[in-house]
Amino acid sequence: MTNDFTTPPAPAASGERIPLPNLRIDICHANADLAETVREASRDRLLSLVSFGYMPGGIGAAIEHFRSAPTPNLIILELDSDRPAEAREALERFADVCDPETKVVVAARTNDVEFYRWLKENGVSDYVLLPAGAGAIIDVLYRLFGVKDGVEGRLTAVMAAKGGAGSSTLCHHLAAACARRTGVPTLLADLDLSFGTAALDFDLTPIRGSAEFLHVAGRAGSDPIEKFVLPAEDNLFVLGSGASLVRTMPITPELVDGALRRFRKSYSYSFVDLPHVWSEWTKNALIHADRAVIVSGTDIASLRNVKSIFQILAEARPRDPALLVLNMTGVRGRQELREQDFKAAAGRNPDLVLRFAPEPFSRAAAEGKLILDTHPRSTESRALVSFLDDLLPGTRTASSLPGPLARMLSRFRT
Repeated sequence: MTNDFTTPPAPAASGERIPLPNLRIDICHANADLAETVREASRDRLLSLVSFGYMPGGIGAAIEHFRSAPTPNLIILELDSDRPAEAREALERFADVCDPETKVVVAARTNDVEFYRWLKENGVSDYVLLPAGAGAIIDVLYRLFGVKDGVEGRLTAVMAAKGGAGSSTLCHHLAAACARRTGVPTLLADLDLSFGTAALDFDLTPIRGSAEFLHVAGRAGSDPIEKFVLPAEDNLFVLGSGASLVRTMPITPELVDGALRRFRKSYSYSFVDLPHVWSEWTKNALIHADRAVIVSGTDIASLRNVKSIFQILAEARPRDPALLVLNMTGVRGRQELREQDFKAAAGRNPDLVLRFAPEPFSRAAAEGKLILDTHPRSTESRALVSFLDDLLPGTRTASSLPGPLARMLSRFRT
């Protein structure tokens, strides 16, 4: 057993975490309640790569089993007895069959400081006071196996509930606002290989883009991502799609997972523009992103799609739900649901509502710019920057940035 038992820090918000790596965790439970709690935790998208094994019988059964079997990365060991003396004796016997590199988490109902200290001194990695919820289990796993702050970047995936909802425009604006607001390298990755507009919106012509990068992202020794991206402005880099219809390529979840890992390792913030195609790889991208954003109109078809998408994402992201943006609402003469009716039918409030504003967006598009530049004081620009603050809490505000950048961004503050 390894000993890295420390006073537990405050749990991080789910949106600030990336999925745990491939791990094997065995649950040696004395009661069915602990097993059910871990099963609930295992359904969280943060634990999608973790394999769990369940062994009833508590510490006695664990000792017998591991006499002849190797121990996994982690064992969560529920004590049969609440008496500290009996628990100590059983843990000493278990230590004889536990591999030195295996971490052990003890779960018990004993709330005793002396017992806690004894666990710390004798190689136990963490302690769970029962009864515990799924969130407590996830917090323990992140204390033991989570990537430390600053090692991996944050990734946001944006997708439309229905074609023409404006998800690409929103994604491009969020990426640019993030790069300007934080002053750190930010990636805009266009994964709409056939019709993507990220390069077009920033007046770029990619030679090697997202299609080529997907094929090499997971290979060891492949070209760095810098060979595929183009600088759009200070701190903003674009991985364009090329929007080619000459050839098609199959996209698998494995290809996209490899690309997402590279994005996180290469950039502090990444924004992934997903096509309006429901497939295994787009679903996985939404599930595994740190933040998922669904952009929708207020028509009947969009409502139907929103309800279906959020039902799937809610099961995989119970503690960090996807965000909903209602875009281009209030079009004069168009048959659409009233905002309050949409909210009631969808069963949730939108996180951002953008009214139909053709003049600023069409003018910006015609000039190859963003409304952050052409209409910095508009309601839409202010709403986008405010939404970014909610989406990525902890990003530096303009006042903390260098002088020229701070002066430029001060235009966007309300």
